Amino acid sequence: MGDLIFFINFSYDSKATGNLYIFIGILLFIYSFNRMNRKRNKM
Repeated sequence: MGDLIFFINFSYDSKATGNLYIFIGILLFIYSFNRMNRKRNKM
């Protein structure tokens, strides 16, 4: 029973961290995209 609870908690944590990584990835993509646009505008 304890192992089952641990597994559920672990899968929930991994899902939460996965969403966090996706969120950070989107932020990094937007940030790099904005930097590229700024460089293009300066040219």
